[in-house]
Amino acid sequence: MARFRPTGRAEPAPVAAGGWQCRAPRLPEQPIFDPVTADACTETIARDRNATRPAPDDWGPVTCFALADAVAARYPVQPACGRAHAEHWIPAEDLAAVDDAIDGVIQPLAAWRGGAGVGLEEALAGNGGGAWPRS
Repeated sequence: MARFRPTGRAEPAPVAAGGWQCRAPRLPEQPIFDPVTADACTETIARDRNATRPAPDDWGPVTCFALADAVAARYPVQPACGRAHAEHWIPAEDLAAVDDAIDGVIQPLAAWRGGAGVGLEEALAGNGGGAWPRS
């Protein structure tokens, strides 16, 4: 089951360190991991919120990963983005189980900087995060 995640500037480096097969650890102010069920909501968050922050944090990639249906089903879908979309609310302490249930690698879909679309490599270069994996 495909799930999507808008990320900020700090997230790709720990994901890369995990071989693009695990999510970044949650920060104390992030008690849940909230992958969304559709790409459109993540694009809105990445473009309109993450990519409009002051530099150097003015970029927002969107990632996609395949999550085992049985694991996704453990976490009820909640309304998101003004109820237009849905996301899972996964407690931070359950993130290891989610990482174990990711099939393949976390893939980039799109990226924005300063509110405008940019190439994925350009977005990562701004973070020093290295190259995105390729399937």
